[in-house]
Amino acid sequence: MAAERDLEEVATFKMRAEEDRRETLVLMEKIAMLEAPIHDTGSVQSPEAAVPGDDTATDSVNKRQKRSLSNLDDILTKISELRNGLPTGSQGAPGEKRHVATTGGLYIRWGRNRCPASATTVYSGVAGGTWYAQTGGGTNYLCLPKNPQWGKYQDGFQGGTAWMYGAEYQIEADVPFGDRSMNDQNVVCSVCHTDHNSVLMIPARKTCPAGWYPEYDGYLMANYRYHAGSKEFVCMDKQPQAAHSGHTNQNGALFYPTEAYCGSLPCPPYVQGRELTCVVCVK
Repeated sequence: MAAERDLEEVATFKMRAEEDRRETLVLMEKIAMLEAPIHDTGSVQSPEAAVPGDDTATDSVNKRQKRSLSNLDDILTKISELRNGLPTGSQGAPGEKRHVATTGGLYIRWGRNRCPASATTVYSGVAGGTWYAQTGGGTNYLCLPKNPQWGKYQDGFQGGTAWMYGAEYQIEADVPFGDRSMNDQNVVCSVCHTDHNSVLMIPARKTCPAGWYPEYDGYLMANYRYHAGSKEFVCMDKQPQAAHSGHTNQNGALFYPTEAYCGSLPCPPYVQGRELTCVVCVK
């Protein structure tokens, strides 16, 4: 069954590639047609050849040339999007109506600055969130890009605002990552796009169910249990990396390993105090 599914995916990719090739050829023909009236001085009257004092003829020529250049820019943008695998209209104006056939899903790979080979890296960055002891602000971790863009702003804290901190690993034992050298180092992350439509993070597992494919596996992490500010549980890659920006203990948003606690959690099969695994699967 898996081999048949792989063959179907390969056939789909080949069909999409052929469609893109045909569309590119059509666009190249249109470019040639649009460039002709711009460069062929014999077929289009230039402003210098217009009758002196005839502003109407000059304006007509200028409008035709601008319209041709505008159409040419649109086609070149379309070709660039095809080559880069971007859907048409992905860079359109906010609120613009778009007709885009979208497939695939997104997930964050925590602890690594690049997505696995099975996915495309949308962007990489550093993890952030609310300071570990603040009761307000957001409760989720975020993957912040390395190149922020600013809108309207005023430097300096304005009072009634939320604060965004960077994040650090809090690993006080050699488990589960093999050693404690990552303790207090800054957490990296990457946003990944997969061609599969369904994405699922499964806690307490390191393999995927039948019919699902693993993207990466690791260990479940969250904020410390007694800190005032709670955080979501996320799947940290089993081989985490640190950001180059700093390795000092400045706190902020914190990532701690997660252990099983028996009681309402059934033991067995769970084991008191054992670090929980996780896996991100796609289908």
